[in-house]
Amino acid sequence: MKALHFWSAAVWTVAVILIALLGYFLFPGHTYLQSDTQIYIPMLERLHNPSLFTRDIVALRPHLTFTIYDDTALAFKRLTHADFEGILTAEQLLFRALAVVGLILIALRLGLSSVQSFFVAAIISLGATISGPAVLTIEYEPVPRGFAISLIVFALGLVAEDYFWAAGTAAAVAFLYHGPTTLPFWGLAILLVVLKRIRWTILAPLAIAAAALAILARFEPPGAETSHIFRRLEPWEENLQRMRAAYSFVSTWAVYHRINYAVQTVIAAVAFWRLRKSIEA
Repeated sequence: MKALHFWSAAVWTVAVILIALLGYFLFPGHTYLQSDTQIYIPMLERLHNPSLFTRDIVALRPHLTFTIYDDTALAFKRLTHADFEGILTAEQLLFRALAVVGLILIALRLGLSSVQSFFVAAIISLGATISGPAVLTIEYEPVPRGFAISLIVFALGLVAEDYFWAAGTAAAVAFLYHGPTTLPFWGLAILLVVLKRIRWTILAPLAIAAAALAILARFEPPGAETSHIFRRLEPWEENLQRMRAAYSFVSTWAVYHRINYAVQTVIAAVAFWRLRKSIEA
């Protein structure tokens, strides 16, 4: 029996690694210094070496106070002396693999076979573009929100298997990387705890993560952006946002995007109704 468990674990490990590597090298693939990493890398390089980018207004005020994205990258750079591309790539591959594990766990909980679960994880790992907010389900670049959404998918898989403390820990780490991405998860988790559908232990890691983040924020290097999380945008900031990132304003989304989401919501509700017995089992 132990030998059977070993080979089963080995097969699943190979399957997860295979999907993660195919997704990284083939489709949807990966990029570097083509999108948001053009912003993050100068920030990290300057935090590591303050003599760099002395006239870059973005690098001079890194908006990384409420995240461990910079802390982990800098820590691994000090430990390994590797460049940031290698460090962030390693994190990206790890988190993509964890997302695959989460997808497989969810599929298995819904009653699919091992082979079916593998193909479900592989298909979803192909990624998709979410029109309207203009985001990707699988980020091409090693950016904080990409790390966070992968960890949230992993956490959902752990919830499916009733590993609530582990799920809370994964989601708490995601919160440390990119808090806004995790808000839907935590909102639903709090609701389910109140309704006593899941154990309260899922929330404990969040409290620890929030305390750790508050402590880390007090030790940010000079020049770090220290603006409050909740505040109103100044008129000039709103104008700049509307010019550069109009998709951040829901009121600017096209009507067909809203209809599309309404239809998807109905389809998801019908699918949930059909599978409710498997989910509640």
